[in-house]
Amino acid sequence: MARATETDPDIAALLGEDSAELDIADLDAGGGRIIELIKYTRPTGRPVRARSSDPGSSHIALRVDDLDAALKRLEGSQARQISRRSVVLHDPGGAWDGVTCCYIADPDGIIVELVQRPGAEAP
Repeated sequence: MARATETDPDIAALLGEDSAELDIADLDAGGGRIIELIKYTRPTGRPVRARSSDPGSSHIALRVDDLDAALKRLEGSQARQISRRSVVLHDPGGAWDGVTCCYIADPDGIIVELVQRPGAEAP
């Protein structure tokens, strides 16, 4: 994981701002893919409270080995569970058959889908 604090005027221009300060963490997702997590220190923003069905909303899906353990680790944090319960998908013969999913929202309101593939449960 690479971390940095960014205050470059070019970054502010990219964002359409006069100035900006960002804390950035890049996570290697394998295969040349990255997940970039950004905390905007300046300008300050406000958390979103989007629903999955709202136009313009989005989410990111993360694979976990043990969904129950991941949800347990989130208890007492600022994350909130959106899903009423974890759901096992039924897609006979398809790539999503038997996959267990749960939607949560991070402290800023970003929707994150936790995905556990069959047989992936940690020992």
